[in-house]
Amino acid sequence: MAGFSRPSPSLLSLPGELLAAVASLLDDPADRARLELTCRAAAAAGNARGLSMGPHLDAIGIHTTLTRLELRKCGLVSLPAAFSGLSALCHLDLSSNEDLKHGWEHLACLAALTRLDMSFSGPPAAVPRQCRLLGSASFTRLRSLSLGILTDDHASEEGERLNPAPLPRDFLPRFPQLSSLELTEWERGALPSPLSSLTALRSLSLDVCGLAEGTLDHLPRQLTSLTLSACGLRHMPGQLSRLTSLRSLNMRLNDIASWGPLASLGSLTNFSFGSLGITSTPTELCALSALQELDMSSAWNLSSGISQLSCCGRLTRLQADYCNSKPIEEVGTLSSLRVLSLKGSCWGSGYTNNAAGLLAISGLHHLEELNLAQACLAQVPPAIAALSRLTCLDMSWTRGLVSGWQHLAGLGSRLVSLDLSSSALATIPPEMSCLIALQRLRLDEMPALSRSTAPGWQHLLPLTRLVHLSLLQCDLVRLPPELAPLHERMRIRF
Repeated sequence: MAGFSRPSPSLLSLPGELLAAVASLLDDPADRARLELTCRAAAAAGNARGLSMGPHLDAIGIHTTLTRLELRKCGLVSLPAAFSGLSALCHLDLSSNEDLKHGWEHLACLAALTRLDMSFSGPPAAVPRQCRLLGSASFTRLRSLSLGILTDDHASEEGERLNPAPLPRDFLPRFPQLSSLELTEWERGALPSPLSSLTALRSLSLDVCGLAEGTLDHLPRQLTSLTLSACGLRHMPGQLSRLTSLRSLNMRLNDIASWGPLASLGSLTNFSFGSLGITSTPTELCALSALQELDMSSAWNLSSGISQLSCCGRLTRLQADYCNSKPIEEVGTLSSLRVLSLKGSCWGSGYTNNAAGLLAISGLHHLEELNLAQACLAQVPPAIAALSRLTCLDMSWTRGLVSGWQHLAGLGSRLVSLDLSSSALATIPPEMSCLIALQRLRLDEMPALSRSTAPGWQHLLPLTRLVHLSLLQCDLVRLPPELAPLHERMRIRF
């Protein structure tokens, strides 16, 4: 801790074993009032079940002006009594503490709490008691609540079956002021029905939940955001057509065959629907005149339908990660796109026809961000040279990428961010020196650079606007001397 005289007032991220030491440094009340204290289990700690946080957490009780505390995946077994003294706490994250069984009563005094995340915290048998304790507390300011249940997929170390208890019917009605509710991995019959008592609710997420008959019958009509991902749906529920204020809808990982009610959601600006079982783009999308962002990721079996999205004149962002080549070849018709993600997508067989498959993007003259991470690329696609407004390009994890660097040269005056991490480069290509507008460059996980006899570091020297250079996990023992001029004016991570 030498040289650490004062903690940052905005965000302090520490492993649990340093929490007590940092707590002793918080002498300035003004700092404590603004502090967002994050405590996470260090990756080196290994199995989170074996990490005991109790002795360290006892030290935070004196900091009554603490406003944010994150204890995600810290192996907690019990909440200390010191929690009851955190009277200014607004945001508390206790998620993914699977053995957290005791001490929930110490949260009852947190009257200032506005956001609570207790997803996957404690065994299913403890859920009714948790709900009773929380329901009896005076959480009149609580606006956001996240509850995730441990199911069979989270079997205990002893192999016992984890059966989730139903959510008590009188629990959620105790929080009519909730504006955001997330319920994750609740089995059929465990969710409350109806949810109409939550009259202030604007955002509802039902992730990987079993939807029993009637669960969606009385959704608050004022909802603006709804997630029903991986809920086993085969048809879009007709009840959704009543949610005319909905602006964001996520129905990913449902093999839906009919989308009729979608056409009624004229206010929708953000829609996600990708799944392996979907073979065509919903024709109802053309009725969504306000649509701006579309996510069709994981629709690997999608065979057609991208071109019909041209009727969505406001569409500016398309995420088509892990999709096959056929529909992607139609993306050139979406002339309004500004952000395009094709992460994990392939063209042709292996790396052979990737350049031809990406020819369509050359017509996207307004494109500003392009993500080709994990794509089957053998060369930088020639079509990229035509993207005169491109500012951000991600080609990380493209193991076969070895040529075509000349196609980047024309982007020199516009490109500000480039990620080539985990590619096969053993030498920095000379064309990199043309990217004079570049501000952020990531070359992480490229050990071949450290072993190369001619790594080409000198080609980075003309990049005078560079403010962030990352060379993490490149097996560099020390900073290459060629980069000394850059290191004098910026921080290089290696």
